Amino acid sequence: MKQNKNKKVVVIGFDGATFDLIKPWAEQGELPNFARLMNEGAYGELQSTQPPISPQAWASFMTGTNAGKHGIYNFQEREPGSYNLRFINARSRRGKTLWRILSEAGKKVIVIGVPCTYPPEKVNGLLVSGFDCPSTNATYTYPERLTEEIEKTIGEYVIDVRIKSAFRKGNRDFLAEEIKGIEKKRFDLFFHFLERYDWDFAIAVFMATDRAQHYFWKYMDPKHPSYDKKEAIKYGNVILDVYKQGDHLLGKILEKIDNNVSIVVMSDHGFGPGSNKVFYPNKWLRQEGLLYLKDEESQRGHLTKISRGLKKLTYSVLRKTKNAMVKNLPREMKETIMHRLSRARGKLQSYLFFSHIDWTRTKAFSDEMWDAIWINLKGREPEGIVEPEVEYEKCRDEIIEKLLQLKEDNKGEYIVDKVYKREELYHGPLTYKLPDLTFTLKDFKYRIRPSGASVEDSRQGVLGEVDIEDRPSGSHRPKGIFILRGNEFKHNAELKHIHIMDLAPTILHVMGLPIPTDMDGKFIRDAFKTECLPEYVESAGSSVQREDVSPYTDEESEEISKNLKQLGYME
Repeated sequence: MKQNKNKKVVVIGFDGATFDLIKPWAEQGELPNFARLMNEGAYGELQSTQPPISPQAWASFMTGTNAGKHGIYNFQEREPGSYNLRFINARSRRGKTLWRILSEAGKKVIVIGVPCTYPPEKVNGLLVSGFDCPSTNATYTYPERLTEEIEKTIGEYVIDVRIKSAFRKGNRDFLAEEIKGIEKKRFDLFFHFLERYDWDFAIAVFMATDRAQHYFWKYMDPKHPSYDKKEAIKYGNVILDVYKQGDHLLGKILEKIDNNVSIVVMSDHGFGPGSNKVFYPNKWLRQEGLLYLKDEESQRGHLTKISRGLKKLTYSVLRKTKNAMVKNLPREMKETIMHRLSRARGKLQSYLFFSHIDWTRTKAFSDEMWDAIWINLKGREPEGIVEPEVEYEKCRDEIIEKLLQLKEDNKGEYIVDKVYKREELYHGPLTYKLPDLTFTLKDFKYRIRPSGASVEDSRQGVLGEVDIEDRPSGSHRPKGIFILRGNEFKHNAELKHIHIMDLAPTILHVMGLPIPTDMDGKFIRDAFKTECLPEYVESAGSSVQREDVSPYTDEESEEISKNLKQLGYME
């Protein structure tokens, strides 16, 4: 089947959406437009990345490649030649995005709210950055003048909701309305652009599903360890209401499009109940004799308390100093000093994170944000001690064996389901940036938490429990969703084994363009009514950023840190 080069495609992303909720609610009549699209299209679970986290997943979608090629693993990456961490954004990503390929082919595009799109790249159309944008004080649109039109159309554009502070203050009613209110504005902006501008491809990603599921899951799920009947009466329908809002959006799109427009509905990962049980990887590595601290005092958790107090005191001093500078110095000098103070704060964060580790004896370590372990490899790490040829494989095999034998103290059940060597998951020139081992926790009964994140945690062992009252009660799952609806797609066809990387090459084919040969995603042949043979083209490649150039300024990094803490992704 030869594809229509004038075909249009609209992609609606619902971050974290899951068929575990959509299917039963659709059957109950709560989500009629989701039900209609599944009946009129090809659909199924969408395999996410490992781990199933938004930066890596959306980067894999937009490039059609794995993390070994695009280079993004999670919200942070290691600074070259250092143990320090820095936040990632679109500058960290390699490879051409789907909308860049379309732009270069003369197609007009509209891109709104896709994670990992800050700073905005030049496209043949419009782009509004995702939640990796530090704030609207930054240039978050292409073209830059688009911000004026946004403000005239919907008023203030809000990058993302500040969840954690609302929960700590008990403002759950406000938060539930805020989540929906932000998305309503994004809906309105998307339709404004669709109606005002010519376009061939349009995508908008809506974060409300992810945000509501992270913090309101426990009110919906009677099996959740923090479920409360009284609270459930008030907040048990928040997640359903968010899905119904998304369903309404789909209905509006179906009213406005014709047969020359195909719809792709997708999510970057799925969702499920969170846990109050935690696993501390660095504590476990210490227990196994693979990680050492600089002194015995820190092993008892006292250094953690000192570090936390020092950090609080230092941040306070930095903040007061910056405030004093605002009042008393000329603008040029003020900006220079504030930049350096902010940089000092960023370096303090990295210093406190790894400063207690004795690298001269440590063979393996974790950043304790995700289910991953790095080997302290000689020649690669600044103070590496593991010999590449002699010890590397032996060390990885030892860790894999021990992780798979790790059991709960009380029930004697294994807690680790699978451990992957990085070459089992990734391939490409940037594989070296990715962890040496990635593991999955069995049945999602545990979650990763930084060692010594609180005094309470420092008293616990390798496995423990935490109070999740103001922390996320829902967590990511590896199975997202996809629906492909258009006159070229099968009807009511449920497909299996589709990966998030497969959507980009399939969209290119639908729009009559060849698929770059360096895409790892596979053309979804089974979704089409008739047999079709896609065309392929050698990739022209893309520019590679210097790794010694930070993706953010120090001030932007501070804002990103605050934003991720508000969303519950960081302590």
